[in-house]
Amino acid sequence: MLMIYQRVKHFLLCSVVLVTTSVSAQRNDSIAALKHVFNTLQQNYATAKPLSYTIRYTYAAEGNPGTTLDSETANIKVMGATYYCTVSNTEILSTDSVTVVLFKDEKIMYLSKARQNTQMYHPLAMIDSLISNGSISRCSIDSSKGETNVVIGFAPQTGYRQITFAINEQTGYLNSIQYIVRTETLSDNPNNTNTQGMADEYSLVNAVFNNYTAGDSSVIGLNTGQYYLKDGKNFKTTEKYKDYQLYVGSSGL
Repeated sequence: MLMIYQRVKHFLLCSVVLVTTSVSAQRNDSIAALKHVFNTLQQNYATAKPLSYTIRYTYAAEGNPGTTLDSETANIKVMGATYYCTVSNTEILSTDSVTVVLFKDEKIMYLSKARQNTQMYHPLAMIDSLISNGSISRCSIDSSKGETNVVIGFAPQTGYRQITFAINEQTGYLNSIQYIVRTETLSDNPNNTNTQGMADEYSLVNAVFNNYTAGDSSVIGLNTGQYYLKDGKNFKTTEKYKDYQLYVGSSGL
């Protein structure tokens, strides 16, 4: 069975195909407007301290969008440079210096340097790279029923046909993101043609943002000390995670 959990981890843990595409977008008025909308959107999240919300991901075949084949919910908390996310059996805490990822099924703790000036695990973290490096073939921005809708189309060599952002004009936050993505990229085994829902070349992944709560005090106590301790150059897990294998993915931590 194709599990959307694997794709959600991909959205949260990777710089997606859009980031690694080397073709530059055409610099025109549409791109300038796109930058303005996304810069404002990023600023809205950055100035909300603290903030929690949920993202509900659903997967459907493009030819049958009304039938949900799989779903998953991510719970997000942010405050300044601190970003915390739980989705299925994965837990992520990113600060201004360190990112901790727990893979609970595998009992693995992974440490790495946090990216400077970006929340790499937030869906908005791809936006700067999307604009500067993504192979954007077209984009449009319009307003309807209290939402700003941003539609971006991509060149065939990317794994995406289109991404649509819906921004709530009253709150300034995202209402939803829809990805039209090549189906083969959703599977752990792209050569498996018998996977449920993979008859269509493209699939729909919808991310719906809900339960925005400003002033969530539970964000304040989040820190890396609950996961690991450092003695000189050596790292070890805290007692709570003593049965986890700890991997350090960056030097100089």
